[in-house]
Amino acid sequence: MKTAILIKTLSLSLLLVSCKPSLVLDGQYSSIERLARDVVELGIPGIAVCYGASVSYRCYQDGYVDFESSLATVETSRFRIASITKTFTAALIYKLADRGLIDVEGNFTDYVSSESVNRIPYINQVRVIDLLEHTSGIYNFTNSDDFEKNLFGSSRSGNLNVLPDELLAYATQMNNKPSFLPGKGHEYSNTGYILLGLLIEEVTGLSYAQALDTYVFAPCGMTDTGLEGSSSYSPDLHSYTYADTWDRIVQKQFGIGNGILDGRKQLNSNSLFNVSSGRQGFNGWAWSAGAINSTATDLARFLQCYLDGNYQATSNLDEDSQYSTYGWRGLSTGIDALMMFDVKERNIYVVLINVTNGVVDANDIYQKLRQLVIK
Repeated sequence: MKTAILIKTLSLSLLLVSCKPSLVLDGQYSSIERLARDVVELGIPGIAVCYGASVSYRCYQDGYVDFESSLATVETSRFRIASITKTFTAALIYKLADRGLIDVEGNFTDYVSSESVNRIPYINQVRVIDLLEHTSGIYNFTNSDDFEKNLFGSSRSGNLNVLPDELLAYATQMNNKPSFLPGKGHEYSNTGYILLGLLIEEVTGLSYAQALDTYVFAPCGMTDTGLEGSSSYSPDLHSYTYADTWDRIVQKQFGIGNGILDGRKQLNSNSLFNVSSGRQGFNGWAWSAGAINSTATDLARFLQCYLDGNYQATSNLDEDSQYSTYGWRGLSTGIDALMMFDVKERNIYVVLINVTNGVVDANDIYQKLRQLVIK
């Protein structure tokens, strides 16, 4: 089975690019060096980008991957990419479907059955495609008021690696009801992508991390990409956030409540905090919904692999697409990642920064990269 349907699936994660100009970057840049330097001088600890034609893109880095130690960002520096992980989970599911191991129109419980899974309301009616396209109605565990409190609470002693069954349990609690019957609506669900991770393990006989290596990372030449929390991979990554942005840009704060700043030390006069220091597997809890780490170069390699038809039917990309640009955004406390491609021009864009609540974000930087390419 060819995977043209992946185009439809991934379009649900389309980044709706804002038309507003950045409030602090220059209107036009003539070089990536100047753009990246301005980004760092505006308080972004580290940045890595790739941009340009899919066959001849350029990558560039600036700033620090470790702000406290002044460890410079280089081509092999890894960044957390949060929900861009779902792009790889979906690509892997469709690769397994191509090999006849999964029918995406089939019921999820045809493949996976366990006590924790079977307690989820209406799970017997949920198809694999419902999980991929966020149409299952299953409760999204990150919507729970208790999730971050439990995650960052003292009882975990700084270990944020969480078993999938712990996450699925939120979808079975009395107050956490399904949003709708399977296939009858659309609502983003991290829980659905945790279930897809279990499906991958069941049909391959591999761990999710091993399946990624076997079916995606190795074939695409992604040598500097891994899964946080897996036994084979535990890099020293750092994620930062600004806690006092009210007077710096707009009156909006992202993800700094529910204990995530507990025990953190302020790193500069602008209230920069390292939210990952001392927390084992800081984003490992997200597993198949958000725990991949990668480099800008490796993400560009994946986009090449994707556009070459390895994870979708390239011949259908132009004729079936209703969008001129496809993209994915990974955004969580201390993590801001963006991956885009132009359908017609075959230009690719990757932006990775290791901070949230700054005066610029990954989308602002992407807009400026487009100006460098299309001028």
